[in-house]
Formats: sequence, structure tokens, C-alpha cells
Amino acid sequence: MFLKSTKENCHGEYLNVDPNNSVCTHYLHVVDKCLERIRKAHILEPFCDTLNALRSDLFRRRLRFLDNTSMDIWSLPQLHIQGCREDNYLYSYTWANRKDVREALDIREWRS
Repeated sequence: MFLKSTKENCHGEYLNVDPNNSVCTHYLHVVDKCLERIRKAHILEPFCDTLNALRSDLFRRRLRFLDNTSMDIWSLPQLHIQGCREDNYLYSYTWANRKDVREALDIREWRS
């Protein structure tokens, strides 16, 4: 419905839209809202917000817990996985920030 209305009201012009054509502008805004959570590079993969996962309290608590134990990261409970390729980096991030790993690699503690 929106695509058809956009085509009809914008007359095939989607980049240099007449600012007086408020109907076209409206429909382009609607189309943009529909597309904003689609990954342009990988349209079949979900749009993920891994940075928020890294900043979440739950992730930080688990990271601190791991830092204070010699527990293997694979024995940690699963983090909320969204089915995103970026989720795979959460475990390497956790491992790389363990105190014993940082000390072995002579890396100072990172504070956010």
C-alpha cells in the first residue's frame, strides 16, 4: 500500500523531492521508517544492537563474575542471543577482558 502510494505521489522522484509535495514527503518518511531496521549490507540478517548488549547491566555483572573466577566462559549461562553475527563477539569480548587474560597479555584494565 505505502509503496504504491509513494510511487503514485512522488512520480518516480525519490531523491530530489519537491518540498511542496507534502504527500510524497509523508510517504517517503513512512517508507524510511519501514526500512530503518533493515541492514543494508545483509538484508536477510536481523538488525542487531550488540553495543547495547555490551553495555547492559546483566552482561557487565556476568563479566565481573567471570573476572573473579577461573570459570571457563563456555560454562556461563547463555546471554540473550538475537541470532546476530555480532553476538559471537560477546564471548570473545568477555574472554579478552578477563583479569587473567589481560595480565597474561600485559594489557591494562579498560574502564568505560
